[in-house]
Amino acid sequence: MQQTMRRADDTTIWWALALALVLHAFAFAAFSRLPPKLMPPPGAVDSIEVEILAGVPEKPKPAVPASEASLPVPEPQRENLKTPAKTTDERPRGNQPAPQAPGMVHAQNLYSAGILASPRSRQARKGLAQLAPEERVVQLCNLEAMEQVHRWKADLDPDYLVAYALSGVKFSGETLKTNGGAFRSKRQWWRIAYSCSVTPDRTTVVGFDFKVGDAIPREQWQDLGLPIADTAAD
Repeated sequence: MQQTMRRADDTTIWWALALALVLHAFAFAAFSRLPPKLMPPPGAVDSIEVEILAGVPEKPKPAVPASEASLPVPEPQRENLKTPAKTTDERPRGNQPAPQAPGMVHAQNLYSAGILASPRSRQARKGLAQLAPEERVVQLCNLEAMEQVHRWKADLDPDYLVAYALSGVKFSGETLKTNGGAFRSKRQWWRIAYSCSVTPDRTTVVGFDFKVGDAIPREQWQDLGLPIADTAAD
């Protein structure tokens, strides 16, 4: 993994996590009344049996008022975050990481547990605890993805990520995969694919691989439900 220097004046991803929690709470309330729908499998998924996550919209159209976009979320500096100790040892025996797809970057260190362990993350932890298990995994993996992307390439500073922007997400055991995610960095949206493994209780990320794709043309953002900007980002 490409090592990068950490900047003291980095914008944080805390507000993005809180905003995502609000958006997904609305999305789950709206779509939980719809019959389950199978998501079409992405073209580059490994040959494994998967369980499709039902009830997740393929192309959500978030429309968040400014008041909801400005939740009081703590903002720690990236340089103060510590990698969770003994991440490999915490992985349950027999929980093997998913095969790494060609071109994927394998994470040597994991960051989401350290971010959430910060005393400033009390409200974020409370919000995650109120989500359904599958949605909590999506948010944990999105948080891990944003920090991994920034550590991999400092020029990219994600502040928002939608796991199912271009295609659905899939679960296989304790592993979540998306081949059609999108993240926003400096008001530009980029494609991302990732494979994220969690503990059986679905509370901690224990393995992560990702691949950053091309920039998404601006004319596609509205159709994909990708917000251009919001109050918290300004």
